[in-house]
Amino acid sequence: MAGGKYSGKRITGPPAEAGGERMPEERAEILEWLKKVKFRRRIFGGVDERNVWKKITELDALYTKALEAERVRCNVLIKEAKCTGPPGQERQPEGGGDPSG
Repeated sequence: MAGGKYSGKRITGPPAEAGGERMPEERAEILEWLKKVKFRRRIFGGVDERNVWKKITELDALYTKALEAERVRCNVLIKEAKCTGPPGQERQPEGGGDPSG
């Protein structure tokens, strides 16, 4: 952006995931949306402000969906960690052991 003017180059998404890990579906959905998003232009003043706010609302919904999926994933991992003890030894869930002690 030399001299404060738009270069006209389209910005691509972040580089591919390192380590060959699979990208979560929600993140892939956000990246795809960002690649496709277009703003309605106005003759004077750049872009239509209402259209920009609409796009921001759509993006917020995608991020909210991704956050909820991540919360579910973390809760499952926490539950699994609580149910297992040291490696190779499984613990009984609380309240599920032998009552005689």
